[in-house]
Amino acid sequence: MSRQWDSSWCLAAIVVACQVLTAVAITIQPCRPITPLTRGSPFEVGLVFWPGGLEEQWGNTTSGLQPCDPAVMANLTAQGAMFAAYNVRADRLTMLKTTFPEELILTGRSPSTAPKVISVVAFRNYVRSDVRYIASFDPSITKGAGFVSSLALLAKFGKLAPLTPGCTSSETLQQPPLWCSCNST
Repeated sequence: MSRQWDSSWCLAAIVVACQVLTAVAITIQPCRPITPLTRGSPFEVGLVFWPGGLEEQWGNTTSGLQPCDPAVMANLTAQGAMFAAYNVRADRLTMLKTTFPEELILTGRSPSTAPKVISVVAFRNYVRSDVRYIASFDPSITKGAGFVSSLALLAKFGKLAPLTPGCTSSETLQQPPLWCSCNST
């Protein structure tokens, strides 16, 4: 009798633990508005892998395709792009990893008429990185063929000062827009 009670108790504890874990699930959303960071604070970063996506199609980092734009996200998804989101910490070295089998699966998602490449960008809200190719079967586009074994992303954070009267032509624009830091001359 006590053995049956023990197993029932154990089952009840597992069910409660699963419910608690479900209730505290963390949602990672790299498209959230950018907020100030402090040392060690967490922030989200996203990666979008686009099979068949060319650098020219992405455009530049400011006026080109932005993964957080809902229309762009829907279009990229329809073209076989895959989105990944990571929660990392400021001032800590973090590895964001994809595996070779995952990259092979992505190559299969490329439309038959698309170039046989996989491009990737990192993003946070409406700030994104330059385009990089992680796989290519078309050396005429990428000047080589194969898979990239590792790629580094360096996120640089600087102190931002609000735009204030007195900023001169020596001001430098930083992300997010509408902020600048003034260099004293």
